[in-house]
Amino acid sequence: GKARRDRVIVLQTGDPLILPGPPDGGKSALTLSVLDLLANERGAEATCLNLRDLPATTAELEHLLGSTLAEVFGATSVAQRRMLLIDGGEAVLEGRRRLLQDIAAAAIDAGLQLVVVTRGDALAAVDQTIDEIAPKAEADSGRRHDVPALADDEVQAVVEAFPVLQRIANQPRARWLVRRLGLVDVVLRSEAADGLGTGGLCEGDVFRAVWFRLVRHQEQVTDSGATPDGRDAALAELARRELFPGSEPRPIVDVHALASLRSDGLLLPLGEGLAWTARDSFADDLVRDLAVARLLLSDHSQLRDATAPRWALRAARLACQARLADSLPDCEGERRALQSEYSDLAAAYGDRWADVPWEALATLGDPTQALEGAWPSLVADDGAELQRLIRVLKQRYTEGATFLDPETGRGVISLLLDHRDEVASLRGAVTKAVDQLMTAWLRGLSRRSGDGPDQARQRLRDAVLDMDRMSDEGLAQLALLGPDLDDRAAESLRKLA
Repeated sequence: GKARRDRVIVLQTGDPLILPGPPDGGKSALTLSVLDLLANERGAEATCLNLRDLPATTAELEHLLGSTLAEVFGATSVAQRRMLLIDGGEAVLEGRRRLLQDIAAAAIDAGLQLVVVTRGDALAAVDQTIDEIAPKAEADSGRRHDVPALADDEVQAVVEAFPVLQRIANQPRARWLVRRLGLVDVVLRSEAADGLGTGGLCEGDVFRAVWFRLVRHQEQVTDSGATPDGRDAALAELARRELFPGSEPRPIVDVHALASLRSDGLLLPLGEGLAWTARDSFADDLVRDLAVARLLLSDHSQLRDATAPRWALRAARLACQARLADSLPDCEGERRALQSEYSDLAAAYGDRWADVPWEALATLGDPTQALEGAWPSLVADDGAELQRLIRVLKQRYTEGATFLDPETGRGVISLLLDHRDEVASLRGAVTKAVDQLMTAWLRGLSRRSGDGPDQARQRLRDAVLDMDRMSDEGLAQLALLGPDLDDRAAESLRKLA
């Protein structure tokens, strides 16, 4: 809607602009809407490309265009403002960094304003790529504008349009789903809302329901004759080709599967518009991630064999969530096995991989029992893994390093309160990280619409008031109690003042 488009006011600048956001959050659709607005009201002209849909190298692209990029961008229509939108910026993690850099450099040299839309997990790589050709004027100058998931009023509008989502929106640990338009779309198309159960949800739960209903067609043969196993195997084979782009394709056994998957919108349609990619492609990142997660569930070793590409992190987390969910309520043995696998990956391909099992566990629909089972591992080695878990929450689920998502953080906060005496005995760096996490959680909670009394916040309040010595972090936490500021806390604040 117009209110959401008006948020992207920074498009009025002429500098390169990066628009990061969560996967499936609708950032591409929003950006295209803003470009339409600029075209209609201000006479702007925009060229739109998707980095993933282009040939892999600049030479291949210029060969297909029959001209250099500089000549192509130099010949774009004359307008008061000329813009180039590059969607799918996260493809830099798939080996397309140089391609993005060449396209961006040619566009900027031709006087076009550059706009890059990317998933948040690729922001650092995209920003570095653009910075090498168009350095920021100052070290702290921003060229990014975060495109958040839907706000509460927007969630309400979605629920009013699709009442079947009301039950999900009413669950605090499931409401995140309705904030992600891409997931809303696939849940509605698959009619999976009723199959998501009650209570909290994680992406792994959505994966299971969508895969059963949309991919396996509820175990029914489709009108085209494609079988559930055939469709499943076809997507798994396409996922394998994504992981191993230079490998020899294996035959798709079910001859009806690919056409059936295209018909259901899981694969892109074939036609002249896709002449640059002479192969079947997933309809979007979400379908690709679901398919790769399904492949990893059947053979997790393929991730190592594929040299653990960074773009597969989300699919890996989905696969981990599915494995942990299968082992509930006592999933600590499975988590340890996963941690061993991913620690080996981290040793070879970067420490980020060691975060995946902890992230998967902390974001389960209800992680309470799983976190409690993992507590001995978290506090071993003077809290090394606890510090990792806190870092994951701060980096991945804390907006602007300030506001921790209250429901994502709730399970860990409750765990820390349950074991506060043990936490106090850990080394200073860990206890400091714990205090900062609790403050970020309180800040996130304070921004929740209709914020009322909260039991975990009351427990945190009492823990702060019971401390022998009030720290600066404890003072900040008392100031963030909101409706849970009782007489005792108020009196403590007055004395400190």
